[in-house]
Parts: sequence; C-alpha cells; structure tokens
Amino acid sequence: MVYKVNESIIVIQAEATSPNRTNVVFWSHDRGTAKLRMKLVRKNGIPQSLPEGTTVPIRLMFKSATAEGGYGKHDYLATIEDPVNGIVSIVLEDNILGYVGTVEGSVYIDFPNDRSLDTAGRFTFYIKRSPIDDSTPELEDYYFNGFSQTIDKIEKILADGKQEIDQKITESETQIDAKLKDTSNKITKANQDVATINTNIDKANDRIDQTNQQISDLGKLKKMYSNSIDFGDYDYSGNPNLMPYITDPWVGSLLANGDTIKDSVKRVITHTKTRTADAGDILSLGLGIP
Repeated sequence: MVYKVNESIIVIQAEATSPNRTNVVFWSHDRGTAKLRMKLVRKNGIPQSLPEGTTVPIRLMFKSATAEGGYGKHDYLATIEDPVNGIVSIVLEDNILGYVGTVEGSVYIDFPNDRSLDTAGRFTFYIKRSPIDDSTPELEDYYFNGFSQTIDKIEKILADGKQEIDQKITESETQIDAKLKDTSNKITKANQDVATINTNIDKANDRIDQTNQQISDLGKLKKMYSNSIDFGDYDYSGNPNLMPYITDPWVGSLLANGDTIKDSVKRVITHTKTRTADAGDILSLGLGIP
C-alpha cells in the first residue's frame, strides 16, 4: 500500500510548548493515503513503550462555523505499529479531506490499568483542495473512527472467545473419549474376568462331579465289603457270598486223614466217610466247595 506519510516526534512532558508546525500539506485527493505517523518518546528521549491493551486517542480540530464552540472535532484511535518503540499512526478519513485550512492535532495515551495522560504534544498540518476535485466529501463537524476499531476489537474478542470455547469443547470431547475408552476397557476386562470365573466354576463343578462319583464308588466298595449279595460274589471276609460259611465241626471229620478240601475234587471224592445219626439226633452234613 502506498501512503503519503508524515513522521513526527511527540515528546511526553509536563511543560507546555507551542504546537509542532509540521508544514505537512495533505490534499483532498489523498483519499486513504494520507498517513500521520508519530513516535512517542519521554523527555529524556527514551521511547515510550505501549503495553498490551493500551490505546492512543488522537484528536484533530479545525475551524467550523456550524460546530459548537466554533471547532469541529474528529477523534481517531491510532494504530500501534511498534509497541516497544512507541510508534503509532492514523490514516485520515475522507470526510476530513473536505476541509480546507489548518488542522491541529493532540495525542493522548490510555493505559490498561485505568491510568491515562495527555502527552502535551501538539502538532499542525494543512489540508488543501486538489485541482482535480470539483467536489469534496461533505465535512462532518464530529467524527469518531474508533467505532470501527471497537467493532473490530469486539469481533476479535468474540472470535478469540469462540476459538477458546471450541478448544475447550475439543479438550472436553477428548477427555470424554478417553473416559469412554477407559470405561469400555474396564467393561471388557470385567467381562473377561466373569468368563474366567464361569470357567473356574465349570471346572469346580466338574471336580465336584468327579468327587461325587468317587464317593459313589467308595459307597459301592463299602457295600462290596459288607455281608450282602447286592454287590459281587464275596462278603467282607473274602468268603463266597453264595452260601453261608460252613462251621459245622462234623465237616472236619470228613477230612480226618489230614487232606484239605482245596486239594482237588478227586481227592475229596476219594476220601469220604459215612456217618449215621445217633438215635434221637439230627444228622448234619457239611459240604465244602473249593
């Protein structure tokens, strides 16, 4: 962008001084290109820094027969070009270029901590009509260009706020997703634990069934070793369970020669004895089965 620029030094001091006559001339045809740039310095020449949130109002005054007090007033909020070195600027609006004559400017500083100062810096410049301009914009007695800047600041605040809100929403969504994932993992692990428990329960039930089977088998074993024909062919003593054990002493007399019943069937048959019952007694005969 091409500008017609005047650069001035505005000294911040307590002493009243005469306005700085810049001898600058802007023309009515300098629409959007007439720039005033100022460097704000302290009395010792050190640049006045402008911290974040500082505003630099600049008032331009000119004679007007229609304005209250005989002077029109246009207020600008300067653009801070270099906050460290205290360099600010304004670009004249078209509406003031309709004026012809001397314009006097004054510079102020409003700090963000509610402190403010009048720099006491005053300057003058001239506006003249360009020969090419048969007509000029209507001159307004009062004007404040800070509205657009204020709107810009509000829009920036809203944009920053929206960005911050969006960021918070994104962070919240990320945290929620992380919580959901963690919860899902815990649920999955719990399901796995339940499955493991069910498997262990099944194994325990199998062991219980095996134990019950073993107990049943032990019951059968106990029954086998009881004097009953309900299980097998032998009682608890190991003797045949098909008939009572022969305890009649007369059986022994059948084997008086010393042979045993287990020698052989042949021997039992060949070694026999006959016995008759005494009068009035019952004859008992025992037979041993090998």
